[in-house]
Amino acid sequence: MGWNDHVDFREMECLDCGIVDVWEFWDDVAKERYSDGLDKALGHDHRKADRCPHCESINGIEEEEED
Repeated sequence: MGWNDHVDFREMECLDCGIVDVWEFWDDVAKERYSDGLDKALGHDHRKADRCPHCESINGIEEEEED
């Protein structure tokens, strides 16, 4: 299993900065497994999970898929 087996990638709109981008949502397994610095080595800081990648706000809404 790779690190991203426990990470959900969702397109979200930040309610603070207004930018639409892909946010990372790490589950507890991924946060525990990679909290020793391995996450940074992979280029994905688990402390920034569930946040806007631009302003680090936690206020966002998921973008709806267009038909």
